[in-house]
Formats: sequence, C-alpha cells, structure tokens
Amino acid sequence: ATQHVEAFEVRLCDDTAYPSAAFEQSALRYLSSLSPVVSLIKRVLDRVLEAQGIETGFVSRHSTKANALLRMLYYPPVENASGISEHTDYELFTIIYQTRPGLDVLVGDTWTTPTARLVLLVGDALESLTAGGFGAARHRVTCPKDAARSSLVFFQPLDDSVSLAPPVDVLTALSTRAARRRAKRAYPHKTQLDHVADRDASALRRAKDLGAKRRQRRQS
Repeated sequence: ATQHVEAFEVRLCDDTAYPSAAFEQSALRYLSSLSPVVSLIKRVLDRVLEAQGIETGFVSRHSTKANALLRMLYYPPVENASGISEHTDYELFTIIYQTRPGLDVLVGDTWTTPTARLVLLVGDALESLTAGGFGAARHRVTCPKDAARSSLVFFQPLDDSVSLAPPVDVLTALSTRAARRRAKRAYPHKTQLDHVADRDASALRRAKDLGAKRRQRRQS
C-alpha cells in the first residue's frame, strides 16, 4: 500500500516560509491557543517528576518553547492506502488535535482508537527520564477511506543538550539492583538531540531496507 499524507512543519526556532499570510495567521493563532495547555502540562510534569526525585521545575526550565515543532498533516480519502506505521515519538510529550478518529494507540496488548479531538501522548524522553515509569505511547495512523482527516501535531522536546538518562534518585528508587542495571542499559546517557538523530538514522535505514525489498518483489 502507498502512503498518502500531506505535511507542513512549523519549527518555532526557525523562520518558517508559509504558503500564504492567511495560513501563517491560522498556524500562529493555533499555537497561541495551545500555549496555556502546554504550560499546564509542563507544570504537572514538574510536580510529578519532583516527587520521583528529579530537580524542582525540571521540565519548565529544560523545554523551551522555541525548540518545539508543529506538524500539520492532511490525509485524503484513498482506497488501499497505508497511514503511518506504529512508532513512539522522540520528545517529552505530543499533543494531537484530530478532526476525526484515525489515530490508534497501543494500550497493553490492544490497539485502541481515541475518539477525542485532543490527545496527549507520552514520548521517549519522558520514558527515559523516569526509567520506564511513564512508557512512551506506541501509536499509528490509519488512512481514511470515506472522508479526509487532518491533524495538528505539537511535539515538545527537552532542550537539545539535556541528557535523557534517569537521574540517580530515580534509579535508586527502583526495587532491585537488577532493575537498576536494566534501567541503566535501557536508558543510557544521551542528549535529546542525539536521541532524535539516532531515531532519524534508524528510520532512514528501515525505509531504505523496505524500498530494496519492494524493488526485489517487483523484479521477481
């Protein structure tokens, strides 16, 4: 199946070349309306992480607005089209606004389809900081067949140079030495920027492998 999706990105740290002034105004208006929601989530995470032994105000201090990304996605109705395969997001958390269902989230061993317009997902950075206390949400997108679907996806990372390794207090709180060893192996010292680069490189390798397999099938 062919992937059908149109995308436009707004990187808050860069000057974005918008298709039109009206488009720019709509994007900035949405970001402005989302700002109090983002601030609230950060304050809640500050309290939650502080209870786990992470320094007070960690998230608010180490996740600047300028480092965030808004991705606008449009999925036209297409028969036999693939959406976006299952994955986790690299960042601290993701806020998704969707015009209709199509996002699937893995809960335990079961895929569920949220019907809410606004969905909050935990990302890799939060999972790593808490040594798995908060698991990154594995999710995917199914392409619509009868009507178009749009989504506005806001990614909030930690600042580039911040380490994702769980702090000592988080590791010490784990129940056994074996659990602490596993956590250190699973969540080594790596900055947010390094993690994004590693995940991007891994995704590129998978895409190349998939392309090679498809070419082989066509030739056989």
